[in-house]
Formats: sequence, C-alpha cells, structure tokens
Amino acid sequence: MLLRLKISAAVFAIVLASGPGASTGVSEMPTWKPMPPGDEIEWATVALRAFSGHECGRVVEANRLPDGTIQARCDSGELFRIVLRDGEPIAVMCADAEKYGMKAC
Repeated sequence: MLLRLKISAAVFAIVLASGPGASTGVSEMPTWKPMPPGDEIEWATVALRAFSGHECGRVVEANRLPDGTIQARCDSGELFRIVLRDGEPIAVMCADAEKYGMKAC
C-alpha cells in the first residue's frame, strides 16, 4: 500500500510538472505591445538599462515603427527592438528577435 502511494505521488508530480505551464508552444509566444507616446530615445534608454548582457553605452538613434514598437541603435552598433510587455518597456536584441516571434527588427 505504501509503495502504491509513493508511485501515485511520483506520477502526480510528473504530470503536474509537464502540464500546460511547462510547455513552450507557439501559442505561448509573448505578446508585444506598442510603446506609449513619448521620446523614442528616452524609452529605449529606460528599456536598455534593465537589459543585461549588452554592449550599449548609449542610444544614438531610435525610431518608432508602424506597429508602435521602437527600433533603437546603440553606440556599439547593436540593434534592439523596444516593446511593452506587462506594462514595462523591454529591449529585445534584433539578433534574437525571430525566436521571440518578431518577423523583422
């Protein structure tokens, strides 16, 4: 009886771990929202401050795209897309944009 209970608990844990929260399907791609009105360089600077692992000393160019997101170029030459997610501006490296569901950066 005790062995059966341990096996049932283990199976339950495996099923729970492989449930909907553990999958990474296309339906779970993040939803990017347009940036609110405002200076594009300021928005890009705010988003890039929170972004780790980049070589951006400062934003030298930023342009609002037709979808409302911002494309920013750093003084290092690296390109980023600035989007709103969960109410916060975030930066996505253009080199990685396609894996996050962005067709073009």
